[in-house]
Amino acid sequence: MVIFALVAIAACLAVFIVVFRYLAVARFLKAGAEEAARGMSTVLDGQLGDNAKETAVRKSGLVLLFNLFQFLWRIGTCVAAAAPIVWLFDQTGLTTAKAMLDLSLSWEFILGTSVIGVLVATHFSRKRKTNQGNSSYSFADRLVHGIAFSSRDLQLTAADFDQRIMGRRIDGIPDQPPIFITSLPRAGTTVLLNAMNDVPSLATHLYRDMPFITAPLLWSKLSKSFKKNTEERERAHGDGLTVGFDSPEAFEEVFWRMFWPQKYTDETIELWHEDDLNNEAARFFKEHFRKIVALRTDGQGRYISKNNGNIGRLDLLPLMFPGCQIIVPFRDPVEHAASLLRQHLNFLQQQAEDPFVARYMCDIGHFEFGELHRPFAFPGFAPGGRSPQDADYWLAYWIAAYHHIKTCADGALFIASESFGRDGEKLMHQLCNRIGVQHDTVPFSGHFRPIAPRANRAAFSSNLIDEAYGVLDDLKVRDLF
Repeated sequence: MVIFALVAIAACLAVFIVVFRYLAVARFLKAGAEEAARGMSTVLDGQLGDNAKETAVRKSGLVLLFNLFQFLWRIGTCVAAAAPIVWLFDQTGLTTAKAMLDLSLSWEFILGTSVIGVLVATHFSRKRKTNQGNSSYSFADRLVHGIAFSSRDLQLTAADFDQRIMGRRIDGIPDQPPIFITSLPRAGTTVLLNAMNDVPSLATHLYRDMPFITAPLLWSKLSKSFKKNTEERERAHGDGLTVGFDSPEAFEEVFWRMFWPQKYTDETIELWHEDDLNNEAARFFKEHFRKIVALRTDGQGRYISKNNGNIGRLDLLPLMFPGCQIIVPFRDPVEHAASLLRQHLNFLQQQAEDPFVARYMCDIGHFEFGELHRPFAFPGFAPGGRSPQDADYWLAYWIAAYHHIKTCADGALFIASESFGRDGEKLMHQLCNRIGVQHDTVPFSGHFRPIAPRANRAAFSSNLIDEAYGVLDDLKVRDLF
């Protein structure tokens, strides 16, 4: 009787699973969870007005009801498909419905099926992660992210709690001048930061600091109980660089938006000047840098930043952080502009496929690409009717950006990224010597590789190419190497 009951239950499960997959029940369950996360994220989005929130929440509610209805009738059909098997075994006398129910509720059956379920789920989870590459945030991840970035006041309150509860950890840590790596995106800033992150005396933000980045000490302590192991995957840029929870990343733009929200207009990001100095902001930044140093070093290190947005603050940085050092990588303008265009198109596609990508990028202040693109208001930059989907737009932007950089960054260290692709180990040691960073035992060669030309020069106007290479000649004169 027990064997037949077990066979009947297995047959019911088999039919249930086949119909479950045929009717795509999981798709509607997932869609409902994602819509719930999207609706909650909208409610917590401090960038949206009340009317926009009300409209979005109403739309999410309708979508949720639709997915709930689709899920319920499909799951009912799955149960109905398995019911004839129970009736058939009961009518033939091989077993009874009561015997099947008793067996399915026994602790032996529950334990056995639980173990099998965990093993199967683990197998397919690993396989799915391998196939997905960069996976999107889960429902819980999106919910926590939405809470963390719901308002400026919450972020400042989190920073205040961090200081009150964990502030003793930065007692005695000196306020050392930070190091800033900045340039246009795709200039080699990430590779340079990854290499510098290997130096034990340098400290920077990691992906692990998300989403409560204004409270790094407290979040590090609270998240220990559910700390995830790092699993590196190719980043969203699709450029071969891999990232994990312990990879360095640029999150400071969040702080600049907190203290200078008026700089971020719908069309552009305005430049910072000396008269924009904000003493409250300066104190916040310096305290935060010391917290990161406390987290990542023995307490005697220096903070190193990679923030492409700092090219719009070259007038302010030396005044706000006396003694700071600024490193500006640059590369061939045509190759650089072509890379900028590729990434813009890449993120347009990603943001169209998953709206949370745009929300995430907006929250961390990355307005470089995609539907969020806002150029810095560099003097002389006039798109002239060009679209960001045109190659000439990005070359014109390159010209304006580096013309501004070379006229403002008097004390900056300019380095040609291509030279690091040829001899990165040697040049990194020279760079560390120049900025006074102890580096004797650090191997850097694994971070650099030559980058083959990919640009279609015919896509760019010849007059812009000539102008760009004129700016490049000026940069090469100031090249550190």
